[in-house]
Amino acid sequence: MHPELTVVAHETGSTTAAAAVLDRRYDLAVIDDWSAHPPAEGSGLSVHRLRREDIVLAISSDHPLAGLPGPATAARLRQIVGDRTWLCAPAGQLSRAAGDQRLTSVNAVPPRRWEFEGLHVLAALVAAGAGVAFLPAGIAREQAGVTGLRTAPRMQRTILALTRTTTREDPAVTACLHAVRQALGSGR
Repeated sequence: MHPELTVVAHETGSTTAAAAVLDRRYDLAVIDDWSAHPPAEGSGLSVHRLRREDIVLAISSDHPLAGLPGPATAARLRQIVGDRTWLCAPAGQLSRAAGDQRLTSVNAVPPRRWEFEGLHVLAALVAAGAGVAFLPAGIAREQAGVTGLRTAPRMQRTILALTRTTTREDPAVTACLHAVRQALGSGR
């Protein structure tokens, strides 16, 4: 559709993406924000909200609590986390900060903590019975052997695209933003 457009993709942390867009290292950044209040536009940054998704407590499908109805309340979270290895992103990642905040708020203390890059890696480890983790509901659903328990209170993440306000009308940025929206709309 845009034969002259060359796209170069880089993986970077969500916490550094805004600065990279503002200093022109990237024209567009797609990030997941696990905070209750995603960033607002301002200071030369345009924020495009692309998708909102629930976060679930991911446990292996053979876990004794996998078949019980109801959400992962504070008591259930303490029970599950108290006897399992906690799987999470490394410190400094937004998903890690949100997970740590929830665990602290309900006084859930995991006996062990393993850190891994990548939510799909965490999902595979949960499926293998290596531990439990907070994961986006879509990733938990995709992974065979994983059951996602709703959280109460609800946790969510927002998929955002960040661009500079000065590139709002740039055809290349517009085409890339459209492609990202299409990809997320199709469930990929």
